[in-house]
Amino acid sequence: MKKPRRIRTPLRRYLALLRLRVLPFALWVGAVALVVMLWQARVSLMDAPAEVDALRQAALAPVQAGTIASIGAGLSDEVRAGQVLVTFDDAALRAELDVAEAELKRLQAELPAAELRLRQEAEARKLDLMALDRSYALRMEQMRLAKLTHMVTLENESVNAERLASMLARQKVLHGRGVVSDQVLDDVKYQLEASRKKVKASQDALAAIDKEVAEAQSRERMPEPPAVAASLETALAPLRRAVDGQLERIKEVQARRKALTLVSPIDGVVTAVYHWEGEAVRAGDPVLTVADPRSLYVVSFIEPGAPIEPVVGMEVEVRRRTTPVQVARARVVEVGTQVERLPWRLMSNPRLQRQWGRRVLVELPPGMRQAAAAGAPLPGAHPQLGEMLLVRFFAPRRQAGEHF
Repeated sequence: MKKPRRIRTPLRRYLALLRLRVLPFALWVGAVALVVMLWQARVSLMDAPAEVDALRQAALAPVQAGTIASIGAGLSDEVRAGQVLVTFDDAALRAELDVAEAELKRLQAELPAAELRLRQEAEARKLDLMALDRSYALRMEQMRLAKLTHMVTLENESVNAERLASMLARQKVLHGRGVVSDQVLDDVKYQLEASRKKVKASQDALAAIDKEVAEAQSRERMPEPPAVAASLETALAPLRRAVDGQLERIKEVQARRKALTLVSPIDGVVTAVYHWEGEAVRAGDPVLTVADPRSLYVVSFIEPGAPIEPVVGMEVEVRRRTTPVQVARARVVEVGTQVERLPWRLMSNPRLQRQWGRRVLVELPPGMRQAAAAGAPLPGAHPQLGEMLLVRFFAPRRQAGEHF
């Protein structure tokens, strides 16, 4: 019997079998391979937000509560060490000086009575040597009181001159904007000149008194009987103690006057302004923050459970969000030992109320650091304090030449 002929499967049937059986399996194998590749890439590198910070920073805060009268620098302004940045209202200090003047007048009212008693004793004893020494002592006290009077006047006029100088600076700004007239500006200038002349006159008077006291002390004093000397010291002891107390009070006011101004301790840039003119500030509350741009570094945070564990000395990439993207290699210099709350600027999801991580400090790449130190003239040519960056961490098994 003849063998039946085998019927060949049509080509369309082969294609249908390939589409129904082989193609789904190939797609599944490709998807698995793609997932493996993506997972390997994920565990090989990780990007984390970062920002530029400074190691040398100074927060300017008052040692006593007060009201801000003027601020001499704004945000991002460059300042120099010793530059006056904040001045506080001197109303309380002027009140202290008024009290000192009132006490001085009381002492001046007591002085004639003491002088009268000493003159009566001198008249009774005629040309007694004791009377001469008492007159000498009285004259010395008078000069000390006169010196105290000029010191109070000098402090008052110095404070007034500083206030007028600050007012003149503000009036010049307003005059340049056309807010105030020339007459108002000239009046402030004349008041400032008159106040400075009074300061100069008080300084000259103090110098004259010091010279007269030195000359009087250089002369020989006549010896006096012990009993008379004891009575003189007893009579003038309260007045002398009161004068000494007022002198110490003037020194205290001078020290507190120095605390009315805050100066920058370093050369740097104003990075934060927490209070403005007219605001009341408590003792210890920062008003300004000054940072040194020459001590820049990069700070980032790694959340718990991250696929890469940073270590000191690890090589990373610092990426600036410029056009084109600026990329430079750097190394990790410090890794925090405890978890802390992330700043809101570095949160991957700002909607979360709490996000935690370990602090990672990265050196500023040498190329960026040199540009920042040289002060590149173009904006964005070098990293700025507070600039947001991106730090790319690599797994230890990744080679330096690999890229994803």
